[in-house]
Amino acid sequence: DNPLYKEEKTDTFMKAGHSLEDMVAKMYAKLSSKDIRVLPRMIINEDYPYIAVNFDRVIVDKNNNLSLLEIKTTTAEAEWNLWGSESKPIIPTNYMSQLSTYQLVGEHLFGDREATIVTFLVEPMMRVLAAECFPLDKSYSDEEIAGLIKNGFGKNLRVRKYPRDTVYEDIIAEEIEDFYKNYVEVANIPPLAGNNPSTDRRVLNCTTSESSTKIELSNSDVLQAVEDINTINAEVSK
Repeated sequence: DNPLYKEEKTDTFMKAGHSLEDMVAKMYAKLSSKDIRVLPRMIINEDYPYIAVNFDRVIVDKNNNLSLLEIKTTTAEAEWNLWGSESKPIIPTNYMSQLSTYQLVGEHLFGDREATIVTFLVEPMMRVLAAECFPLDKSYSDEEIAGLIKNGFGKNLRVRKYPRDTVYEDIIAEEIEDFYKNYVEVANIPPLAGNNPSTDRRVLNCTTSESSTKIELSNSDVLQAVEDINTINAEVSK
């Protein structure tokens, strides 16, 4: 019932990422010759009932074993260097956390097989145009994918492998369970970290729901407000 946990209206960038997911998956399948499929259901592991995930795709090998495929689209301007090079491959830290969570929940499907993450680094305006022009869940034909590859779009794919890290998975599972029990089940507002101004702005508005004035702050203002609230909370808790 806590409004903080209700899904926000999808913004332009998320629409772009979603609409390009099919394109990236099919392009990677064409370039890698792998059998890539959609798993059309949410997955819940009975050992971690408070975590539900929806995998982007799965890779099926010749023995019908499954492994995780995660797809990202992001602006080349913002994140090109975050992925490193083929000789020194890098996965951004926040994506590692996501992959470990998915491997944990999907361990009965994937076993100890490594995950694959493919990112499509696009130009900023192209991403916006994709969100505005591409229909959601557009299905790309083989001819369209072949055309994209021929036009050089395949060079914008970055492919990284991520092995299972069970130690890290245990840490994630413990933290998620703690968060769920302390904040979600009892509808408490969590402490604000200041890392996500959009979410922090929503939290601040929820805490002032009786006010007729809606908080509209810049990112720097939100960060300062978060710092002030955390300072007050620290003083109160002494």
